[in-house]
Amino acid sequence: MPISLSLSLSLSLSLYPVFVCTFKEHTYCAYSASGDCTARVWDVREPGSTMIILAHEFEILSCNWNKYDGCFFATASIDKLIKVKDARSIGTPIWCSTTKATPSQKPNSRRTGKA
Repeated sequence: MPISLSLSLSLSLSLYPVFVCTFKEHTYCAYSASGDCTARVWDVREPGSTMIILAHEFEILSCNWNKYDGCFFATASIDKLIKVKDARSIGTPIWCSTTKATPSQKPNSRRTGKA
């Protein structure tokens, strides 16, 4: 029998915007990516984030869980990197794209239209 939940989750991240928030299927976990360069894991039954991951050097614009193996998640950032991490060992990414922003391509360059 399907269960319908109505949840209100307030993400308090100081002055930084939250760009995306996704739910991990069949769990009480939510995952957010924000302008403070962090990805956060939330247990919606608890107040506050349960895990804070400094994932990139610049704003994280996207994130998602691997729907086939719930331990893996990917993040994409304005630093032009996509990183795949294992939630069981957050340290080094298990995979990372190779195109990275150069020092002249700071995050503000996206606002001016320069690459």
